[in-house]
Amino acid sequence: MTERVTSHEAQFPDDVLFPVALFEHTKQDQLDDEQDEVLPVDVHGVSTPKTFLIIVKSFVASGVLFLPNAFRLGGIAFSVGSLTFIAFISTISMVFLVQCKTKIGANTQVTFGEIGELAFGWVAKVCVDVSLVASQLGFCAAYLVFVAQLLETLGAAIFHCSPGFKALPFSVFIAVQFAIYVPLVWIRNMSAFAIPSLIADTFIVIGLVVVSYFSVETIITNGIEPPVYMAGTFPLFIGTAVYTFEGIGLILPIENAMLEKHKFPGLLAGTMLLLLLVFIAFSSLTYLAYGAEIDTIVLLNLPQQNRLTQATVFLYALAMMATFPLQFFPAIRILDRLVFPRHKLINAQLLKINQVEGNPEPPPSYDTLESLPEPYQHGRISWTVTIQKNAFRGFIVACLVGIAIVGASQLESFISLIGAICCVPLAFIYPTLFHLKLVAETRWVKVVDIFIAGFGILAFIGCTAITIYVWVTQTPAGHHPCKNQTEYW
Repeated sequence: MTERVTSHEAQFPDDVLFPVALFEHTKQDQLDDEQDEVLPVDVHGVSTPKTFLIIVKSFVASGVLFLPNAFRLGGIAFSVGSLTFIAFISTISMVFLVQCKTKIGANTQVTFGEIGELAFGWVAKVCVDVSLVASQLGFCAAYLVFVAQLLETLGAAIFHCSPGFKALPFSVFIAVQFAIYVPLVWIRNMSAFAIPSLIADTFIVIGLVVVSYFSVETIITNGIEPPVYMAGTFPLFIGTAVYTFEGIGLILPIENAMLEKHKFPGLLAGTMLLLLLVFIAFSSLTYLAYGAEIDTIVLLNLPQQNRLTQATVFLYALAMMATFPLQFFPAIRILDRLVFPRHKLINAQLLKINQVEGNPEPPPSYDTLESLPEPYQHGRISWTVTIQKNAFRGFIVACLVGIAIVGASQLESFISLIGAICCVPLAFIYPTLFHLKLVAETRWVKVVDIFIAGFGILAFIGCTAITIYVWVTQTPAGHHPCKNQTEYW
């Protein structure tokens, strides 16, 4: 009688891992997307000061450097008023979203999409997921253009705008980032970016301080530039403002991680007020310093031969590179689960194991991710699947490079379009509609929900249409890396 070969003795193909190796992994081998985390987990809860810093980090990135030029598009009075209004209703929407989560269960870990599904069914979940993917990938595409402009300007300063440097097309500075980001997006464990992210935040703060310093120096030297107003472009300001304040996708994880959850709404409101004041002060100062000559990215208005400017541009570019994988992660996690449904891959893997073992009994089959037993919900499935996922991530980055090259010619319209199409539904429409269905009881609360949702729908349609019109009809201003290259230091 022939003894049956067990799974530990069988010779498995290279892409088949048996259960012990597959599911009993160590912390150093967390290679599946189910192990990824957006925020570090603290079983004791995150303190209020740390939560404040996390909220600040969620809203301060590249968007603040686009705001001064947005003030030129909207005019300073309109811009200050509109930015205040957008910050106000954005805060209300985020608080309403947290109230939806609390209504479901104060300690329940529920996603934005799952709240939508509870409110309006699977269609709402799909809408939220599509908007989240579009907004996060839109941010990534904007980062590609942003970093490319910084690198090109830095190169122009270092090489003194030599003819050979001028011959390089701008698309080269976008495309070269592909080789940087692809290895970074292959990293599954987000905690690997904790220290780089902290350093990036420091670089961003340094950048804002340096820009403010040169703005004050410019005003002292040249006086205040007369304010200008570009008629017909104010909707581009609204799109850019929403882009700057869009961070609602991280609000639920942040609130869930906070130790004293009852303090979260007040902390969020206070933090948003502080950020609003900082954004208004920074944008007004730089706009009054450079006026009609202000660049889409205000860093490019600084004297580029200045060593401090060069260091600041370099550090800010590094900060955006370090932030790119964090922006990429929420989108790719949704896409991975769509393209590589784990329960189906597990079914196929168990079938392979069954065939190798020669077991005549059919293996168990799972219809959904939720139906998987706990040991099967984590860990690498096979090297083949890992390679396929990495290739898919590389393909998405390549697509973003193509989108960035197209959008680079009209960066201000590109940013506004991301804000209008991708961010407005997430910031204003979805949270208030979900709140209206799940939480709102009094007439005034319902009125607020309907008002913000209505504003969001009008902003979505109006800003999108006008931004596209401006993009199509206006001649691209172009980026001139050799501007502001006079000797300074």
